[in-house]
Amino acid sequence: IQQLEDGKSIILLGPRGVGKQRVINEAQSQLTKSHEFVVRLRCDSPDSQFVEDALVSDIRRQMPSLSTHTELGSGLKGTLQEIRSFLETNSVRIVFLVSNLDALPLATARRLLIAFRELKSMGGAGLGSFGLLVTGSADLAPLVYGADSEFTPDHQHIIQGLDHDFFCGQA
Repeated sequence: IQQLEDGKSIILLGPRGVGKQRVINEAQSQLTKSHEFVVRLRCDSPDSQFVEDALVSDIRRQMPSLSTHTELGSGLKGTLQEIRSFLETNSVRIVFLVSNLDALPLATARRLLIAFRELKSMGGAGLGSFGLLVTGSADLAPLVYGADSEFTPDHQHIIQGLDHDFFCGQA
């Protein structure tokens, strides 16, 4: 939790059923007590035809401070550019919790990670800060690890099985 509050990015990888959802639920529970903006994106079983519209809708619903009409562009990229602009001018912390990113179509997952990379690259350039927790299976690894990846997290953890006491202690 402290790493997310400090504007760090964390990737949790592991097979289904090992506790990634429990970790993200606990993070959301704790972060909503102290943060104005905790944006939860569930990528479980999107309709690939409208997936970006659904993501934009989810973000805007959870961040009503964003304007309804953006001059920065439309869709996912424009919305995330608007968040960047919002962070540059407001002293807020925004934490994104993204579950099952690898359930998205590959092109959408790439665009989302590239946009997160751009938000992360602000690195204190604005007033606000940005934290990110992403979960997925091992299929997500090429997108978040290595020289050609779309996004390199500050921390990457591979979960093999759920040890409830350990994860509660880490959260």
